[in-house]
Amino acid sequence: MSSKVVALVPFNYGGVNIDRGEIFDLRALPNDDKLLGNKFVRYYEKGEDKQLQCDTCGRRFGSEVWRRGHKAKKGGCPAI
Repeated sequence: MSSKVVALVPFNYGGVNIDRGEIFDLRALPNDDKLLGNKFVRYYEKGEDKQLQCDTCGRRFGSEVWRRGHKAKKGGCPAI
């Protein structure tokens, strides 16, 4: 089973703030099953080939809307 997921809500994962729509890999942390069960994340489907990267921090997002939301946060991209 793939460990690549898409965040459905913003949250902190292992000390990293994850934005809505961000694509990332689960790292086998204790609450990974709860993230899936409580619908904080969903598995990234193999057929989903759209990954848009933030040109500032390199994080990947599943849609242009989510990427723009990440960059439009108060103060801009968190990496700035």
